[in-house]
Amino acid sequence: MILVEHTDIVRSIKSPEPLVGQFRYRGSRRRSAVAQLTSLAGTFNGTMKTRNYQNLYRRTYATLGINLRAQHGFSAAEIAAAEKKLGLKLPTALRDYYLVAGRESSLNHARNRFYALAKLETHSGKLVFMEENQWVVIWGITASSKPEDDPAVYQGPIVNGEPSGWYLEERKISVFLVFMLHLQAAYGGGMACTASGPARKNLVAALDKGWHFGGEVNGMRTYSKDKKAVCFLKWQDSPADEGTWRVFAGACEKEGLEAIATELNLKWD
Repeated sequence: MILVEHTDIVRSIKSPEPLVGQFRYRGSRRRSAVAQLTSLAGTFNGTMKTRNYQNLYRRTYATLGINLRAQHGFSAAEIAAAEKKLGLKLPTALRDYYLVAGRESSLNHARNRFYALAKLETHSGKLVFMEENQWVVIWGITASSKPEDDPAVYQGPIVNGEPSGWYLEERKISVFLVFMLHLQAAYGGGMACTASGPARKNLVAALDKGWHFGGEVNGMRTYSKDKKAVCFLKWQDSPADEGTWRVFAGACEKEGLEAIATELNLKWD
């Protein structure tokens, strides 16, 4: 069983705030991406006590309705060839993701794009592994021949076709990847059925109590259970929306969306 206890507080830093839809990528102007992870199929509960990242990713995908199979991953030989070409080593947490889910496309490419091995590249000392859907920002980790097992993720806002700088996004790439899977599933439309609607601010209490916490970045909190996913955030589509909150939901079947609406007392747009 994986037990995690994230107690780090990520200090605020000054960084650009590119707007993507209504979700701002703000670098690290927020609490640690996961201050307390409850349970994803019994595997979470806030510092990684075991390095079984493959199990973590498999369970996350299963909770979101996808059972990973051999064809969803790259082989160890393919990863070794990519490392040789790049002149570096992948950290264990990222390497394990490529092994079990590197070829999966439903969530990896739903909105933001997780890079296949052949597309991995380095910029200014960072190994870039993902790009935002409009190429407003990219995400990378420190490129190294001796990386940490679970290194920090940095955001690089794109200016004139190049990252203008690197800003801390999350202290652990495993946490970032789990959060991003939830975002891709519900907010990104990666699940078969999706919907959105206004929500009350105190909805977070019900979500924290009855759902598995998938992480928080820039004020977006993510949750999942039973092949359903929810993204909950403060929303501002126009000045009139100041102070409003919104839920983006995903499910494998239409009945799943109906169940979310009933349980959380929501009305879809």
